[in-house]
This record gives sequence, structure tokens and C-alpha cells, in this order.
Amino acid sequence: MHPRRILRGTVLVLLASLTMFAVAGGSHAQVADDTRAALAAIALTAAEMPSGYELVGEAFVGPDGGPIAGEVPAVLTDAGFLGAYMSVYENADGTVTITSYASAWTDADAAETAFALLETEDAGETDESLDAGDGPAELTVVGETMDATFVVDRFVVGVAATGSDIDRDDVMALVTLLESRANAVADGQFPAGTDAALPASVLDTSALGTQVRAGYLSATESEQLYGLTGSALGGMQASWVSLVTVGDGGEPPYVAIAASNFESADNAARVVDQAEDLVPLTVDLQPVEGITVEDADTARGFQYSSTMSGTTDTPDSVRVVAQVGDQVVVVDVQGATSAEEVQAAAVSLANAQVACMMEEGNCELPEVTLGGA
Repeated sequence: MHPRRILRGTVLVLLASLTMFAVAGGSHAQVADDTRAALAAIALTAAEMPSGYELVGEAFVGPDGGPIAGEVPAVLTDAGFLGAYMSVYENADGTVTITSYASAWTDADAAETAFALLETEDAGETDESLDAGDGPAELTVVGETMDATFVVDRFVVGVAATGSDIDRDDVMALVTLLESRANAVADGQFPAGTDAALPASVLDTSALGTQVRAGYLSATESEQLYGLTGSALGGMQASWVSLVTVGDGGEPPYVAIAASNFESADNAARVVDQAEDLVPLTVDLQPVEGITVEDADTARGFQYSSTMSGTTDTPDSVRVVAQVGDQVVVVDVQGATSAEEVQAAAVSLANAQVACMMEEGNCELPEVTLGGA
């Protein structure tokens, strides 16, 4: 199979298997923190999508591939492949998907070499010239997919629209927006809604299972997710979220962690205060007394039945929400069999996450026990 098909296809297969919940594959450890931060910052956000599109999922592929993505071809790793990232949006009726993607390479020369490898024309494809980036660029049309790919510095980036009703002008507008984001990141200026320091300040939970989602989540995307407008989430400046499946084959338990920066400490405190209202209508959070998180200004805990585990009669999940200054930590442990274990795990992870945010390098993952649902 062509290298481009492997990189793009494996991630899209992964994304198709995900169920959307409160957070946005490959392994966390396979892609360096600075590369993960850059790649996720390049990806387009909900604010840049045409009206009516919502986030479906986002995922990394590292140089070693992974249990879901499979093996990355040696021709790419030999060329200097450091990692790739894709973010997928879908319109309301599900007829069109828009995927923005970026891959990082050791330097600009390696990126141009990679472009030549990735963009070899296959049967049935039509390639057109494209004015974008600072290196080679082309627009590929095949079947119901229009795919624009170009090079910016050490990144190969692009946006692909797939469906029966693709608007060429929309795709070209997205190319311009994506080029702007890639140029900003290449110059060390991260776009609004992203923060270069956030990924390194979030626990690496990949040792617990398979990391299936990771990336930035904007205030707009957060409110879309919960069906809210004008909530305390609107003051969120940047958020990094991750989801790990602990069970086999994507089954529960699940561990989700989010670390977010807000406009002010007061705004962050309001998020904790309003925590039971900042969930989808299908989730009923019940307060748990006695939750404490060391060094947090405020902290609250909740139990609930996870919509992802299929259990509705008894609570099988715990959420801990903690505030430290203008930052908020949210830890969800979902779909476990033991109420005691799930609460202990959530509190332990929340304490470790706060420590990770407060002190660089102090991000040791605690030992936790998670029974499967």
C-alpha cells in the first residue's frame, strides 16, 4: 500500500471506531511533546470550519505506528518522519467530512522529500497545481475526495474533504486558514486556542492502556459538545485533552484527563462551581463528599453512569474537577466495576495531574487499579 494511504487510512479507521464523549491514536510517548504541541496547533478548529460542522475526533500516529495505526513504512521513518496528526469534522447530516492533517519531519529538506514520497499519483487520481506553503504543493481529486497538500518549513500539511457535496471554494478557504496556522507554528507563534506548554503538563496515561484521542479542544468545541452557549467554558483560552481505553478492543474502563487555561482565576473557579451543569444532558452527575486534591484552590467530585460503558442503573464512573489559579483539571475514570477503585483512581490521578501542572517534570503516573465493566 502507498505510504500516504497507510498514514491517512489507519488514522481514519481509528477515528471511525471512537465514541464522542467529554474529550477530544497512536501513543503519547511516540511523539515528542514539542512535536505533539506543534502538530495539534496546526490542525483546523471548529471556528474555521464551514457552518454546521462539528468535531468527530483527532489522533496522532508516531514513528513506531502503534496497536491501532499499525507499522509506519520504513521509507518514511528513514526520511525523517517524527509524527503525524489528523483532526476530523463532519457536517450535520453526515454527508461530508473535512480532515486537516500535519506531519512533522526532521527539517525542511526532509519535508520536501516526504512530499515527493507521499504525493506520488495513484491510478484514478487527478493532480492540480496549488499556490500554498513555501515548498511543493498540489491539489488531488479522486472520486468524492478533494485533497490539498503542501509544505511549510518542516511540516507537510493538508486538508481533505470527502463526500457527495463538496464545495471547492470552501476547501480553498480552508487551505488559506491552514497555511496561516502552519506558518505561525513554524515561526514559534502558536495560534489562539492553543498553548505550546500544555501537552507537556498533562500526564502520560498511555501506560494504562491505548491512547485513542489527544489534542486541543477550543471553547467553541467544548460548548458545542455540551449543547451550551455563554457558559463559564467560554472563558477557556486553551485546553489539552486525552482519552485512554484500558479494556481490550476499546472496551471500558476509560481514563480521560483535561488541563485547561482560563482568562482568570475567577473564571476557572466558576467552572468548578458549575461542574454538574457542564455535561451532556444524558449524564447526571451526583456530588461525592470528601474529595480533596492537594495544592488545588477548589476541588469537587462526582459519580455517574457512563454513557460509554452501557451501564445506566448504578454509577460506574467518577469525575474530579480541580482549580489551581487560572487552570482547571478534569479527570474522568469511567466504566469500572468497583465504586471504591474508580473513586480512588480518579482522586489519585487528579492529585498527580495538579502536581504535573505545577512543577515541570513532576509528572509521574501513579499506580491505580481499574476493574473492567
